[in-house]
Amino acid sequence: MRIPMESIIRILFFVIPVDAKCFHLKFIRTICFFTLSEANYVQKLKETLPTLSSALEELRVRRSDMQREIDLAEQRLLVRREQVQLWLSKAENMITEAENLIADAPREIDNLCLGGCVSKNCMSSYKFGKKVVKMIQDIKDHMCKAAFEKGSLASMAHGGVGKTTLLTQINNKFSTTRNDFDVVIWALVSKDCSVGGIQDEIGRKIGFTNDSWKNKRVDHKALDIYGVLRSKKSVVLLDDLWERVDLKEIGIPKPSKENGSKLVFTTPSLEVCGEMEAVKRIKVECLESEKAWKLFQDKVGHETLNSHPHIPKLAKQLAEKCVGLPLALITIGRAMASKTTPEEWKYAIRKLERFAMPKMEKEHASMKQKRTTFFVKTGAQLFEEPDVKAWEGTKRMSVMKNQIEVLRETPKCPNLHTLFLSDNKLQGIRHSFFQFMPHITVLNLSKNSGLGALPEGVSQLISLECLDLSWTGIAELPLELKSLTKLKMLDLSYMNNLRKIARHLISSFSMLQIFKMRGLICGDHPDEDNVLSEDYGNLIQELKSLQHLNILSIPAIKSMFALENFLSFHLFRCCTQSLQLSDFRMCLLFYVLNIWIA
Repeated sequence: MRIPMESIIRILFFVIPVDAKCFHLKFIRTICFFTLSEANYVQKLKETLPTLSSALEELRVRRSDMQREIDLAEQRLLVRREQVQLWLSKAENMITEAENLIADAPREIDNLCLGGCVSKNCMSSYKFGKKVVKMIQDIKDHMCKAAFEKGSLASMAHGGVGKTTLLTQINNKFSTTRNDFDVVIWALVSKDCSVGGIQDEIGRKIGFTNDSWKNKRVDHKALDIYGVLRSKKSVVLLDDLWERVDLKEIGIPKPSKENGSKLVFTTPSLEVCGEMEAVKRIKVECLESEKAWKLFQDKVGHETLNSHPHIPKLAKQLAEKCVGLPLALITIGRAMASKTTPEEWKYAIRKLERFAMPKMEKEHASMKQKRTTFFVKTGAQLFEEPDVKAWEGTKRMSVMKNQIEVLRETPKCPNLHTLFLSDNKLQGIRHSFFQFMPHITVLNLSKNSGLGALPEGVSQLISLECLDLSWTGIAELPLELKSLTKLKMLDLSYMNNLRKIARHLISSFSMLQIFKMRGLICGDHPDEDNVLSEDYGNLIQELKSLQHLNILSIPAIKSMFALENFLSFHLFRCCTQSLQLSDFRMCLLFYVLNIWIA
């Protein structure tokens, strides 16, 4: 029972006489020193600490997701933007501070008494509680700043000869000078942008901004866009086309003398110019040697260039590696502005040589090579799996957040290592679908609630290390999965239809390090109809045999027997990431994972 702070103060004044010892008077004065709002930091400490842990985990996940996106971008020779790097740096500092607070928490909890309402060291607990609350708010604020626009995490480190700048100036010219066009639309297409993504960009410019429109089918969006633009004289500016786009599929009326509309686009490829039937082509040339060197010097700064006698010569070499590309000269020049030792410049030259700046004619061919390595169509509103030819040579494929219902083909992809199929509408997978994927190590099928069963072919993925089945409708994990002997991560969270896990299957994953089964309930109620209703005890016993387990998230525990069974094994105390006690109606204290829980 929680006792209000006002009552505690009144009780203390009533019980302790006027001539009480100094200790008592000092204790009362200390308590009275705090206002009720300040005392709140102490009283709610047991509530705010779990909130901080949860916020910290969300920040870690967002940091990891962003870092993963940046890593993929940098493998495509892009560079992270400065604002993104600033966000990541602040996130790292927050994570460290939050971890330190959580590490200090047991000591502060030990100071609490009278049901957690008062502390033996009020000032210390008050300051600590205030830090916890502030850290929670700081993390929330920082998470809000992580909502970077798609494609804004990184920018081109090479290939930038001023095409986007030129197109932006054209757009600004239309905005600032009188003209006879009814509407001017500027849209970034980029390499991985889908038809739906282009439609959303155009839609924002002509008034289609609500969520219901964004959720429309591509063909319906095209009709809406066409309905607006067909009666208007328009200029459509499309930036960074990597392949031909079908104007009709997007909903853009074809420019003609009759309608007076214009289409302007930038592309790194002459081939795309031909495919788009460009009437006039303008080639943007690279900078001449002297102009390139001057631009590079301006970005590095004379102070850095004169900081060591060897640096000017090294800087000249590095500038030449940029082959006159303005964006490369600017980006790399800024990056080197703080480098004042020859070793740092030599390292930059070696690193850049690995990505030797290609000539413009070769650049596009080089990037098609990389696109076969990374196939990404996230949120592209696909209703069918990619053509089997798209799988050849691909190492990492992501078709998350689409409308794919059935995987019918048997693609041949001997180099595929990572496959993300999460957040689709999968209902079935052909048994032979995984037949020619011998080296796949990561498979994510999560958030496909209509997927009721795994295909037999999954058991052939003998190189698989990470398997995510969370939020799927899969009802059974068969014994054939024992062949996945290299499995290190298995996520079965929120699989509410899961009725059976083959006996001895979990214990056969001897390399398993991460096991997650959040969102399910275990206990003794007859209305609980899932795999845990009967086999929870067996599952616990199998988990106990896993020697490499270091992260464990288990379902909510609803019975004293299940709790005692879980706590009987020391390893679970060390590796448990989350533990939920649900519907305990006994007023008892349990010592769980070194924390007293009421």
